Formats: sequence, structure tokens, C-alpha cells
Amino acid sequence: MATPVVDMELCIGCGLCSEMCPKVYELKDDKAWVINGNACDSCDCQATVDSCPVQAIKME
Repeated sequence: MATPVVDMELCIGCGLCSEMCPKVYELKDDKAWVINGNACDSCDCQATVDSCPVQAIKME
């Protein structure tokens, strides 16, 4: 199962991913962090990848 990875250099800290998947992402220090990549079954992590305005999230 693929898990999300955030490119910290690209992330602008908009918070969209943490709003869409709060069990997976958390905003810390103005960046998105993956706090539980295995929780993608509780939300649509691919939707966060597709919605990121700067394409900072990938599924690996």
C-alpha cells in the first residue's frame, strides 16, 4: 500500500491536506507533516495529492 510523502521544499503550509485527511496530515512549523501514513484507509489520500496547489504530496 502506498503512503503519502510531503516534499518540504515545495510545501507552502496551506493546510488543505490536513483539512481533508486529519488522521494522516498535521501542520507543524508552517509545513504539512505525515503523522500516520497508514491511515489513508480512513480518507482519500489520493485526493490530497490531486488537490495540493504546489504538488508537494506524492504517494510512494
